[in-house]
Amino acid sequence: FHLITITGQSRFSELVTALGRPELNEEPDFMTEELRIKNSKKLIVELDIAFGALEASEVRKVLTQGSFTFGETHTIADVPNDTQMRACGALRVNDDRRAGADLVVDTPIFVDGERKTNPVMAPNLGQHTDLVLSELGYKEDEIANLRKLNAIE
Repeated sequence: FHLITITGQSRFSELVTALGRPELNEEPDFMTEELRIKNSKKLIVELDIAFGALEASEVRKVLTQGSFTFGETHTIADVPNDTQMRACGALRVNDDRRAGADLVVDTPIFVDGERKTNPVMAPNLGQHTDLVLSELGYKEDEIANLRKLNAIE
């Protein structure tokens, strides 16, 4: 998904030409901004075809080279290498190998003078059940009975 801001009549022509669809400049339904708005559903179909013919990296290159203002939705695989995500501290190193990733998305909360703890994996389902129930006063045989009844993991 790309969001593109087109300012001025000439930018439409530049955009469709850059996307490899110069014939859209001659399409009667798209000759003016007013007509493009009126026929926006048809235009979206045509732009989808144009974008669909290119790889994401090609679209990025074409829009950047054309000095278009645009935003894009990245895939999850793009996140670890996203310059802005790294620069703003949204990604954090994860030392817990069980997570299967070197980076995690950091919490959005910062407290002056406090250092965040390192991220850790959540416990497995039922991992602390016996400990919690015993701290609540349950005896070993009561916990075993609850497990037998499938009331706990």
